[in-house]
Amino acid sequence: MPRDEFLYVASVLAHYALVEDGNPRYLPMPGTLRHLHDLFVTDLATWQDADLMETAAAQTLMLTGYFAGGMRLRHNLRTYVWWGRFFFDRAASGQDGRKQALLQA
Repeated sequence: MPRDEFLYVASVLAHYALVEDGNPRYLPMPGTLRHLHDLFVTDLATWQDADLMETAAAQTLMLTGYFAGGMRLRHNLRTYVWWGRFFFDRAASGQDGRKQALLQA
């Protein structure tokens, strides 16, 4: 994994480790992939907001990566990994330069 990607993934983990659930400045981490699906997949309006798509991608990364053991028992992780890639692609469309390349990777 290239250094930029490693640092990005580490920053996602650090962010969710440090931000408390009830913080009104941040969208809380969904408890399950089903909840994530309801927030970001079924609401097509969210697909137009690059920042929200990056949040969706980061939360998908957390739930399918860090919490994969628990999620695997209830969900098809391959489907959600696909959605995570979709979210990262949508997030990249609202960026340019290095950030866009990072999100596309």
